[in-house]
Amino acid sequence: TPRRTLPTSVLVGLGRSPCVSSIGEAMNPRAAFLYVSTLLAFAFLAAHPSPAEAADFSGSWSVSAARQVAANRNAGALETASPVCTFKQTGNTVTGSCKGPAAVGPAEGTVSDQTIVWHWHRMAVTWGGATGTATFTGALASDGVISGTWTDDVARGGNGVFTARPTH
Repeated sequence: TPRRTLPTSVLVGLGRSPCVSSIGEAMNPRAAFLYVSTLLAFAFLAAHPSPAEAADFSGSWSVSAARQVAANRNAGALETASPVCTFKQTGNTVTGSCKGPAAVGPAEGTVSDQTIVWHWHRMAVTWGGATGTATFTGALASDGVISGTWTDDVARGGNGVFTARPTH
C-alpha cells in the first residue's frame, strides 16, 4: 500500500514545519533531519579545509651552499658552506646543530608546511672558518631535497643558493 502523508496545511496546523523533498513530496522528520545534517556537514567541511600537513625535517641533512661575497677583503670571492645539519622537530620548531669542515654550532628554526627557515650560529674551528650566523630558507620538494637561499652575517652580500639532502 502506498504511504500516505499529511497535507502541508495539516502539518502547519499541528505546529510542524514540513520539509519537502526535491520532487515535491513531504519528507518524514527523520529523513529531513538526516538530509539537513548532511548538507550542514558538507557546508562546514567546504568552508573549513584541513591545513596542509607540515613536513618533518627531523634527521641529518648534508648541505651544499654557495654565494658571491659582495664586500670585505674577499669581495668577489665565492663563499661556500658544506655542513651536515642534524635537526629534531617538535611541532613547528627545529633545534639541533650543524658541523662543517671549518665551523660548528647550534641551529634553530621554524617550519611552515613544506618550508623551513633555520639559523646556524657557527664558531670557526679552523683558520679559514667564520664565526657568525648563516640563515637558510628552503622548501622540501617531492624528491626529498630541500632547496632555497641563504645569507651570512659575516661576509656581506646577496643571497646564495643551497640544497640539502638527507643523509641516510
